[in-house]
Amino acid sequence: MSIRPEIVLRNHPSHPWHGLELKNYMKPYTCNGCKEKGFGPRYRCERCDFNLHQACSYTSLRLSSHDYFPGSKFKFLRNPPKPCHPECIIRCDACRKTIKGYVFHCEEDDIDLHPCCRNLKRSYQIEEVKFKLHRKVRGKCMWCNRKNLKDGGNNDNGWSYVSECDNYHLKVQEIQARGRWDGGAKNKFWRITKFIIKTVVSIVIGDPTMIIASFFVELLP
Repeated sequence: MSIRPEIVLRNHPSHPWHGLELKNYMKPYTCNGCKEKGFGPRYRCERCDFNLHQACSYTSLRLSSHDYFPGSKFKFLRNPPKPCHPECIIRCDACRKTIKGYVFHCEEDDIDLHPCCRNLKRSYQIEEVKFKLHRKVRGKCMWCNRKNLKDGGNNDNGWSYVSECDNYHLKVQEIQARGRWDGGAKNKFWRITKFIIKTVVSIVIGDPTMIIASFFVELLP
């Protein structure tokens, strides 16, 4: 059973001065919480031009857990933790992008997750193909045709969706960052890719109905 999001957030700790109203605009924005890009639904204060991903609105000072890290306790932080060295970069363990704002951090195990990445769905059924989210990239991404990220830091390539047959691999970072389609193939390979793109983008931008995500993906050339 899904929980319907609140239409107005009042006295939210990120913006206690005014209420944040759930809006659905067909234009991109930058989330004032995690500092990442968003599209479509967001909590917004028109007076202050303040925006929050829906995933970034469910913040709590209580310790929380994650299915992939059953023994770890995560604390919500408004800013990334202090790096161990000036040259170190704090990255999300899921997408491997630099963390600039809101983060769920496990100090004991040194794990960091964007709020949106923390909400990624664990599995999908697409036609007869089953996909599961894996903590490690196990093969070449079927979109970029590479296993390694261009800029992921050390040798960790983040998380990826892998089909049960092990024929299809999609890196989470590629799904979020890719800005175009390579070619016009319309076979099962691309149908599966397109479905995952729509679904993951819908989670990142906070549109569980996938309407906005579908519209966004259809615009990709």
